Amino acid sequence: MSNQHGQFILCVDDDDDDHFFLKSAIREVDPEMQTMEFHNGAQALKFLKEAKKEHELPCVMVLDINMPVMDGKETLRLIKSDPELSHVQVVVLTTSNQKADKEYFASLGVEMYTKPVSVQGLKQIAELFMQHCK
Repeated sequence: MSNQHGQFILCVDDDDDDHFFLKSAIREVDPEMQTMEFHNGAQALKFLKEAKKEHELPCVMVLDINMPVMDGKETLRLIKSDPELSHVQVVVLTTSNQKADKEYFASLGVEMYTKPVSVQGLKQIAELFMQHCK
């Protein structure tokens, strides 16, 4: 079984503005980096199920917590429980700054960032998580 990763970032967030700003920040850091966008965890998991067959998983997945259909915590739980997906690097980018959320994600080895109020702040976060794509 191969653990190959494509050079793209999977962005899972139900807010179109957040997708736009995140994609802009990623392109500022690396203009060549591709992104794929989904609006809930169920859509992302359906994509990942197909992507693992092709051995083309994202180099990093950026996941929001609060989404319809399937939230970020449930999505992450299902990713971590799948031996073919558990190695995918996931970072959580959310409006939450709850200590319990930070502890939960830390216990799973996942970095959690609170969404910044500026594009510059988002760019700094993108620089951090994009290190997983090198």
